[in-house]
Amino acid sequence: MEIRAYTPNDNKEFVKFYEALVKENDTQLLTPKEMEEHIAKEEKKLENKHKYSHLFIAEEDNEIVGYLAIKHIHFERIRHIAKLSLGFLKEYQEKENLGAQLVQYAIQWAENNNIKRLEIVVADKDNHLEDLLEDLDFATEGTRKHSLKIKDKYHDEVIMVKEINKN
Repeated sequence: MEIRAYTPNDNKEFVKFYEALVKENDTQLLTPKEMEEHIAKEEKKLENKHKYSHLFIAEEDNEIVGYLAIKHIHFERIRHIAKLSLGFLKEYQEKENLGAQLVQYAIQWAENNNIKRLEIVVADKDNHLEDLLEDLDFATEGTRKHSLKIKDKYHDEVIMVKEINKN
């Protein structure tokens, strides 16, 4: 298993991976079509040339099996905060604990980039991810009520945070 920076050469395979991911886990924020449009629109950022937006992929045997997106803002007063999103195929979570590997990669990235606070929003129906984050010392900070609509049903989003190097 390798986690590496995303490149434009990954576009086609990433869209294919994301379609499989959404079939397994409908709590992803974007639909496959929206992700494909996003990739086309944001190609420069996806080359990891944008200082405040990073995308990493997990690969096994040249196949994308997970992703980690990290975004932060350049404004001085909130520069220490990064927001995460991630997704991974269930098979690789069961086989290699990929979710934990991606989150630990984000924690290491935060430590190396002077980030003091990681934030992630989890759909209330994704208990597995919520449990995984709690195991990695993320704390629940709040809930946004009825903020997601999945298959004509409204769901809450749970806001989870981890403080890094509390100095």
